[in-house]
Amino acid sequence: MTVAALLWAALTSIFAGLDRTALCQVMLARPIVVAPLLGWLLGMPLVGLQAGALIELLWVGRLPVGAAVPPDDTQLAVASTLLAVTSPLGLLPAGFEAVICVFLVLPFGRAGEAFDRLARRANNRLPQLAGEAIEQEQYARVKWLHLQGMAAFALASLATCIALVTGGWLLLHGLVPHLRTVLAAAGPWLWPVLPVLGSAVVLAGGGVRHAWLWFGGTFLLVYVLRLVF
Repeated sequence: MTVAALLWAALTSIFAGLDRTALCQVMLARPIVVAPLLGWLLGMPLVGLQAGALIELLWVGRLPVGAAVPPDDTQLAVASTLLAVTSPLGLLPAGFEAVICVFLVLPFGRAGEAFDRLARRANNRLPQLAGEAIEQEQYARVKWLHLQGMAAFALASLATCIALVTGGWLLLHGLVPHLRTVLAAAGPWLWPVLPVLGSAVVLAGGGVRHAWLWFGGTFLLVYVLRLVF
């Protein structure tokens, strides 16, 4: 894991973390976007796309809207992509690096909730301080209070990414070498199972009447079109 890779991951983590709730919200924070972006920056966009697509399927029904604080899927995408791209050659079965690294960082996903809540708690006092600054006509201070609020979310994102990368790296080097044979045998079965798992998540959280019929019909239509064309 080179210094350049860590720097790219840190910058991506911060900007995507800000886009998640605090700034812009142009969908950069979505796993299907941020993971291929980091993969491209590190020279392996396909690995990032694989990790991002899987996490997007798993978290498509859990969005950071309002007071809801779900596990940070953005930093999961960043951490798993970084680990998959920088893992030593031969340590993971070829072609399944992204999938395995996603599952390695998943146990640490709750770290994002903890750091997000800390950032929100730190920002709770800022409106009162901003009101006092306005009463005192200290308008420049109001601007810095806004920046301080964004900085809290940026630090929370970076701290989450560090926790995920650290935990995933420990599992990658401590556990995977003992399971290399099992992972190599299970690898070909992962790709057919994962879309089904993602579809189950969508069906469970969609709340659409007869959703199973719509999704089943869509998959059947795609399958028929593949046979025809």
